[in-house]
Amino acid sequence: WKGMYIPRHWLFDTKHSSNNNNNGKGDGKKLLILEADVSTDESSVWSLLPQADTDNDLDLYEVAQGFTQLSNMVATPAHGAQHSHEPQHDVLRVLLVDTSTVMESASGTRTRTVRDHVRELGLADVVVDCRAPLILSLTSWLNQHSQQQQQQQQSRRLPSTKRRGGWFGGILSSPLSSSSSEQSTLKPVVLETPEKAWFVSLSEECQKHGYEVMDHYQAQQRFGSLRDIPFLVYQRTTADTIHTVHQYVSKQRVKPSQVCALCPEHTPLLQEQGMMRVIDGVTHLSSTDLYDRILRWVRHRALDGHSAQQIQDDLDHELSTILELLKEQRR
Repeated sequence: WKGMYIPRHWLFDTKHSSNNNNNGKGDGKKLLILEADVSTDESSVWSLLPQADTDNDLDLYEVAQGFTQLSNMVATPAHGAQHSHEPQHDVLRVLLVDTSTVMESASGTRTRTVRDHVRELGLADVVVDCRAPLILSLTSWLNQHSQQQQQQQQSRRLPSTKRRGGWFGGILSSPLSSSSSEQSTLKPVVLETPEKAWFVSLSEECQKHGYEVMDHYQAQQRFGSLRDIPFLVYQRTTADTIHTVHQYVSKQRVKPSQVCALCPEHTPLLQEQGMMRVIDGVTHLSSTDLYDRILRWVRHRALDGHSAQQIQDDLDHELSTILELLKEQRR
C-alpha cells in the first residue's frame, strides 16, 4: 500500500453532494465506491455448487482490510496526497459473494451464513448474492421457453378421439406431455456439460423449480429426439460452450431457439466471425455480464442518493424486477 493514494477527482458526486462546498445544495461530500468480488471461481460459477468459505483467493477479512485501507487513501484538498483522519467523503463498500455459504466457528459449536457474518461485523455496506441472479435468469429462460412450447402445442391440438378404451388427450407427442405423474410434474431439460458435479448440482437446483435435468442420451431414449426440449450447454469456458452449440445446431440436433448457453465469460460472445461467432436465436447467459449490470445498477442507485440500506432492501426483495429492467435497458 506504500505510496498509493486515490485522487479526489476519482470520487463521484451524488445528489446529496455539491461541488461548491456545501452552499446549500448538499452535504459537500463526494462518494468513493469500492467493490470486491469473492464469488465462485469463474469457470464453475454456473454450476451453482455450494461454496466453501475457503474457496476464494481472498477471505472476508482480507476484503474488509482492503476496504479500510482504500477508504483512508483518498487525498484531501488541504493535504494533497496525505491521508486524512477525518475523510471528507462517503464510502460505499459493495461485496459480491455467495451469501448462503455456511461458516463454522473454530470450536464447531456455531454456524452462520456469510450474509449474517458480514452484517454482524459490518464488513460491507451492500451485499450482492452471486447465486441469485444466475438462478433467476436461468429459471426465467426455462419458464419462458416452456410457455412458448405450451402455446405451440395448443395450436396443434387434435380433436379428442377414443382409443383402446381410453380417451386420447389430443396433444401431439411432446416431451412436455407424459403419462407418468412425476414426469408430467417435472418438465424435461437437457444439459450438456463435461462435469458430473456440475450436472448433479444444476439438476438439484432445477428440480426445485419444476424441471428434470437429463443428458441428451436420456432424452433421446425417452422422447426419440431432442426436439422442443430446452437445451442447456455449459462447458468449462465460453469458447468451449459456443463451439458445442455450433456442433449441435449445425448437425440439426437442436434448433437455436431451444438452446441456452451458460457462459462464464462475456468477451468471447463479442466474436463476429468463424466458429466462435454466436448463432442468432440462441440465448446466451453470461455470469460476468449479469454481475456487471447489477453492480452498475448499485452504483447508479448510490449516485441518485439512495442509502446503502435502501439499495440492499431492493436487491433482497426486488431482484427479479431489477433483472427484467436491466434486460429491457440493453435492448
